[in-house]
Amino acid sequence: FKAFNRYAGVRNVHLLNGGFEAWKRYGGRISQVLAPIAPLASPLCSAFSTCTRDFLATVEDVEAVIAGKSRGTIVDIRTHEEHQGKEAQHYEFFESKGHIPLAVYVGNWTELVDMQTDELRSLESVALEWKASGIDMESEANTLIFYCGTGWRSSIGFFLAHLMGLREKL
Repeated sequence: FKAFNRYAGVRNVHLLNGGFEAWKRYGGRISQVLAPIAPLASPLCSAFSTCTRDFLATVEDVEAVIAGKSRGTIVDIRTHEEHQGKEAQHYEFFESKGHIPLAVYVGNWTELVDMQTDELRSLESVALEWKASGIDMESEANTLIFYCGTGWRSSIGFFLAHLMGLREKL
């Protein structure tokens, strides 16, 4: 969510840790009325001149990491079965199984969130697990490139990396 808002040029993006249930526990106002939505007359980046692509990984970025021409770590946030190629992606449009060469498997998104509270796990515990997986968390030159099937699972890792002050891309 944060990544896509940043792409659209929104600079002040927040995430409610714990989601809608946390909002209700807090006693936040809830409306049953849908706000009107006006469609954009043109594509997002022509409607807003502030679209930012600097945190989006390109095929060239990934290829450069694989070839050793660029400092980075490709981070796989999918199920272990997907990573190993034992399970097809959950999406019909994928033709192949397995993982991107050199990708570091850090677990599925469910390992980044407390599934009882829907809150993000602590930055400290996630950092320890990522370090144990072999991710260089110290070098400012190391860019973490997160991926999954469509982006929503990897965006959780992206967001946590952002909170930790790491260089991150999707």
